[in-house]
Amino acid sequence: MERGAKEDEPSEYVDLLEKLEAAQESDVVEQALSAAREHLGMDAAYITTIDSRHQSVHAILGDPDLAERYQDSVLPIEQSYCMRMLNGDIPNVVPDTHAQPALHDLAVTREIGAYVGVPVRLSDGRVHGTLCCVSREPKDGIDADDLRFMQTLAGIVATRLERARGDLARLTERFRRPAKAPAGLPSEYADAVSQIKAARESDILERALSAARERLGMDAAYIARVDSREQTIEIMVGKTNAEVLVEGAVIPVEETYCARMLNGEIPNIVADVSAEPALRKVTVIRDIGAYIGVPVKLADGRVHGSLCCASNEPRPGLGESDLRFMYVLADIVAAQIDQARGSMVRLTNRLAGAQPTS
Repeated sequence: MERGAKEDEPSEYVDLLEKLEAAQESDVVEQALSAAREHLGMDAAYITTIDSRHQSVHAILGDPDLAERYQDSVLPIEQSYCMRMLNGDIPNVVPDTHAQPALHDLAVTREIGAYVGVPVRLSDGRVHGTLCCVSREPKDGIDADDLRFMQTLAGIVATRLERARGDLARLTERFRRPAKAPAGLPSEYADAVSQIKAARESDILERALSAARERLGMDAAYIARVDSREQTIEIMVGKTNAEVLVEGAVIPVEETYCARMLNGEIPNIVADVSAEPALRKVTVIRDIGAYIGVPVKLADGRVHGSLCCASNEPRPGLGESDLRFMYVLADIVAAQIDQARGSMVRLTNRLAGAQPTS
């Protein structure tokens, strides 16, 4: 009997995809939690899912004791900080939980001194849950920039969750095979997977670029792949006065800002391009006032290229906090590229070997 003869039998392709989707979702979540915890200097960061009755800790990173006790924990919503934050009973930032009347009676307040939480909101307006950080001791100094940073990460997580689950639903429908499956790997399956992987990767990257451009107040943000000869603008959000700086453009490497940044010839932040000697000989990219770029470094140490922002006018206010923000986004971009490409290779290899047998 041929594998897949029953229409209602779960496809091995769908099972594999489901595992890969879970791995990819986990990867982005871990990146977001690590970035949140490190940026805010908190003891732990976690993501929850919330329904009408319960809050579940989907993932937690940081303090080993907190992580061990709260990973996969389920709390009644009336016992949670997050529901109070979502309802407006407490602010997003609580630097001292013991000084917050709405938290006095909660058991968890005995061991939590500070809390920061933001909603993870899907595109249809529904709240999936929350992205939060906590410290055992009270923590002053968390400001509006830190809150915006958390909101940016929550937006990236929401995009990833939504994309993964939507893709899986579509793939499940498409991968329902007829009673007689053709021998070998059905090309439509491979094509569908390839298209969805590319779309999902692009979606996360666009979210990162939008976050960079908005946070820094620049005219454009882009990801460039750089090799020994050329720079290719792979994806871009926004527009500058530089006519050549557009999505899909291929520029000789010696005429790029990014290659000079990667080689250490210019700093990561060039607040005024006209004042940077190393850029005066660049003739292809013109009419740029300010530039900021960081490497996109993959897990094996290779540099894929760069994550950059450019503006038409000089930007003297660019500083270290902006640079740190760019590095965090570059790490998320690199993880997404690594994961998408790695899972695509594994999926292709496994599907190619999963030929129907009699």
